[in-house]
Amino acid sequence: MKVGFVGLGNLGKAIVDRMISQGINLYVYNRAVEKAKNYNHFLDPNELFYNSDVIFIIIRDSKAVEELLFKRIEPQNIENKIIVDMTTNSYSFVKKFYQKVRELNGYYFEAPLLGSIPAANTGSLVMLISGDKSRLKLIEHIIETFTKKFYYFDNIGEPTKLKLLNNFALAGILQSIMETITIGENMGIRKDLILEILSNGAGRSYFLEVKKEKILNEDFSPQFSIELLHKDLNYFFELINDFHLYSHILEPTNKILERAVNLNHGSLDISGVYLVLKKNIFNDERFIKGLELLRTGDYFEAHEVLEDLWREMPVENKYRNFIKGIIQICAGYYKHIEQRNPNGARNIFINAKNYLSKYLEENQVIDVKKVIANIEKIIGMIDKNEDISSFKIIE
Repeated sequence: MKVGFVGLGNLGKAIVDRMISQGINLYVYNRAVEKAKNYNHFLDPNELFYNSDVIFIIIRDSKAVEELLFKRIEPQNIENKIIVDMTTNSYSFVKKFYQKVRELNGYYFEAPLLGSIPAANTGSLVMLISGDKSRLKLIEHIIETFTKKFYYFDNIGEPTKLKLLNNFALAGILQSIMETITIGENMGIRKDLILEILSNGAGRSYFLEVKKEKILNEDFSPQFSIELLHKDLNYFFELINDFHLYSHILEPTNKILERAVNLNHGSLDISGVYLVLKKNIFNDERFIKGLELLRTGDYFEAHEVLEDLWREMPVENKYRNFIKGIIQICAGYYKHIEQRNPNGARNIFINAKNYLSKYLEENQVIDVKKVIANIEKIIGMIDKNEDISSFKIIE
């Protein structure tokens, strides 16, 4: 069969290289042409579809797949084509893709993969696949060049459910192991020793086995990126909502990934979450940003940023009320300057003083004794009906 392949991201490229090494002649298409220049390639995806019997797709997300199949590819180029979509998709999208391709007289296979670049390199990926079973027989020999096993499902949507469940479990394991390592380091225990103990104890897992060296050497070159796992967890959230289900760990786990993306770590391997979790409270970018916003007078935004950090902190954390005190300072300024409510502001500043009074010896980042003295000054200014807008409690 004439084989086409769309998508030369990290995993897509590894699969293409594996297929070629196993004797599969194929043509590729990639939106960024530079990545395709070392392969037999087409510049137009329509040419690829026209000249192929089976087309493998692995691209960023469901919207990209939808745009490719139903906006960029002419309908006649889908007729009688076997389309194997290995993208991790939204559950709601795959059913739509299957139906629309069938209406165009093509054959759509939902075929997400388990495994990343090392598994692709050795031909040991696992595929979860659903679609026309008779057509599957025609392409099994191609699929077997880069997989060690594939599971067939009669019902469209089942592979995506299972793939998203798998990635949800992966995210939970990632969070647990990385937090264990970073907490241990903050206790003064060497990272290599923590990894050794985990590998021989309760933390022993396939994840730790394949990521141990990356964590140890802080080599976060991507095998499976943070931004893709974040995307998949958003799809998982949509999925459980459809079934009226709830997860206790999804939101905090996905929030860590979101923070990593916001810190421009999204393209790193998922093990790069280490860079976010190893920070203590005073090195956390939200604490730093919150203080900066407070100092420049953006009180509402400072309040929101610091409250995001505060909500994430366990109740038992020593510094939770410390952060709360600074949040109250932001709220006091906002109440007085923006809402013109001096009495409300006065009460909030008193709350700030009460919270911070428990940290009089704290001077890692700010001099708490001086901050409390400044709060008392600003309360006096409010009592005298003076303008507080230029007075800085935290300089």
